[in-house]
Amino acid sequence: MLQSSPNPLNRPLNWALPLLLLAGALSLQLGHLDRALFHLINFDLGRLLDPPLWESITILGDGLVGIALLLILHRHNPKFTYTALIAGILAGLWVHLLKNTMAMPRPPAVLDAQSINIIGHELRHGSFPSGHASTLFALLGCMALWMKPAALRRLFPLLLVVCVIAALSRSVVGAHWPLDIMVGAAIGWLSAIAATAFTARVAPGDILLRWSGRILALCALYLLLLHDTGYSDAQPVQHGFALFALCLVCLQQLNDESAAAEPG
Repeated sequence: MLQSSPNPLNRPLNWALPLLLLAGALSLQLGHLDRALFHLINFDLGRLLDPPLWESITILGDGLVGIALLLILHRHNPKFTYTALIAGILAGLWVHLLKNTMAMPRPPAVLDAQSINIIGHELRHGSFPSGHASTLFALLGCMALWMKPAALRRLFPLLLVVCVIAALSRSVVGAHWPLDIMVGAAIGWLSAIAATAFTARVAPGDILLRWSGRILALCALYLLLLHDTGYSDAQPVQHGFALFALCLVCLQQLNDESAAAEPG
């Protein structure tokens, strides 16, 4: 599914999605449509599924859940997971810089309590941009850049739909405006391009790749034992994801040791 090196970065399609997202965000801002679209997503989309399901969907954008996914893929292509980890770090830095600079209120701090559905914990500050959306699209961007052409044609549309639904869930649970989601998604995708360009020029050594795998495993363990996503009904999904990733790594390690112990 994944290649040993990324696809060319100068393909127009690589830049189409972030440009569309930023254009959409600008249209929302200029047309003063952000609040109306938020209510549409929060009420109409939110009623399609029960709140526990939306909680399970929205944690897909949590950084540590994304790291558990990378841990699953690390053995298959450690350079890819190293690149995706850098993309996540870049996206996180940009998101937190903008959050601290802009200090925009979230929907519960602006709207009347009767006009909004809140699922999970109530967040009131640090709205712009969405960190969950940036995480989702940083991983999606890396997948798009590293997938083999056949896998890209088959799987990318499905992955895109999953990421869009998970990103929109940030408005469903009442945590973000649509503008936050669009800009966060664009930041994530552009971070994937930047990280891929960096690792293409500065190839990581074997030691760095091994240590990145250990960091991924420690993060997955933290996700299993200590991490609080703020969505209690999603804990079975959270713990199941982390446990699956850690068990898979342990089984792979045991297989490696058994193969090494077999005589010539």
